[in-house]
Amino acid sequence: QIAVKNLGEDITQQVQSGALPYGQAAQAFTDQASKIAVPKIANLDPVAQVDLQKGVTRNISTQQFAMAGVVRQAQQNDYKDQFVAAIAKGQKLAGMPGADINQINSNIESFRPLALNAGIPAVKVDEAIQNFKDSNWLNDATQRAMLAKDNMPALKQLQHDLTADD
Repeated sequence: QIAVKNLGEDITQQVQSGALPYGQAAQAFTDQASKIAVPKIANLDPVAQVDLQKGVTRNISTQQFAMAGVVRQAQQNDYKDQFVAAIAKGQKLAGMPGADINQINSNIESFRPLALNAGIPAVKVDEAIQNFKDSNWLNDATQRAMLAKDNMPALKQLQHDLTADD
C-alpha cells in the first residue's frame, strides 16, 4: 500500500512540475505499478495469499482512479493556459497596424470549447471573449482616429464605421 501510494505521489509531482506530460502519466503509473512486488509472507495460507494479492490489486486500482483525477486537473490547467495565451496573442495581433479585427475576433471563438473543457464557467468564457472583442475594436478605432487626425475623408469613414448598423 505504501509503495503504491508513494508511486502515485511521485507521478503526481512529475506531472505537476511538467517533468512528465500529463498524457503519459497513466501509462507511466501502470508500467511502474506492475513492477511492485507482492510481499511474500511465510506460512500464509492460500486464502490469505489470494486476499493479499487482491489487496495489492485494489490499492493499484484506487491509485489509478486518483491518477485519472491528476491527469484531468493537469489537462484543465493546460486548456486554461492555452485559452489565456490565445487571448494574449490575439490582442498583440489586433494591435498591429492593418490588422483584420473581424478575423482575429472570429478566431478567438474557436477557443471557446477549449476554455469550457478547462472548467471555466460559460458565463466567464463568454465575458472574456466579449471583453477581448470590445478591446480590439476600441484599440482599432483609437488607432484609426490617430492615423486620420488630419484626413477628413478618413475621419468621416471612421465615423461611418462606428455608427453604421452593420
